[in-house]
Amino acid sequence: VILNVVSPHTAGSVSAPAFKLPDDYVMYAGHVSYRKGADVLAQAMRSIMIKRPNLHLVYAGGIFTEKGRLVSDDILRLLGPELKERVHFLGRIPRGETLYCMTKAKVFAFPSRLESFGLVVVEAMSCGVPVVFTKHGPGPEIVEDAVTGLLAYPSSPDDIQEKVERILDDDFLAKRLVTAAYEAIETKFSAEECAVKSEKFY
Repeated sequence: VILNVVSPHTAGSVSAPAFKLPDDYVMYAGHVSYRKGADVLAQAMRSIMIKRPNLHLVYAGGIFTEKGRLVSDDILRLLGPELKERVHFLGRIPRGETLYCMTKAKVFAFPSRLESFGLVVVEAMSCGVPVVFTKHGPGPEIVEDAVTGLLAYPSSPDDIQEKVERILDDDFLAKRLVTAAYEAIETKFSAEECAVKSEKFY
């Protein structure tokens, strides 16, 4: 399968949404579900957001109902009433708008417990946002830990918190991760490279 990712230099499919985004936010994109780690990210973000009164948390993607409850309700409960105004559920939005939101995020965090590939993380890397992904497969296949992004255990809110804060606290690290991610996208995930690898596989 040839990946259709955003070029690091010409992200032509990015389109600005009609809604207003906060100035500073950590972003998650994908099914808002337990399997994808949406709830664990909320646990990790609670203390981060308390320490940073201007930081918001943005979820883009359809919200699942699990155990008879909307996952968004559990996320709000985990964060507490004092933070609910800084949590944004965008729902399902067009891909171009999702990519635009990625370009403006401080960190893209996707601590998925179960993932087949993680295309959304590749797209985030293409959009120039530092990423925190899972240490479980396929995380290490996509992100080289501490080089093109940071990897965290998806069942550990403390580990996810530590990785997100490392990026938020260190502009040099964030820029270094983004630069290396650009290079990795162009070499590992370009259409040409994927075509060659697919042909070799078959």
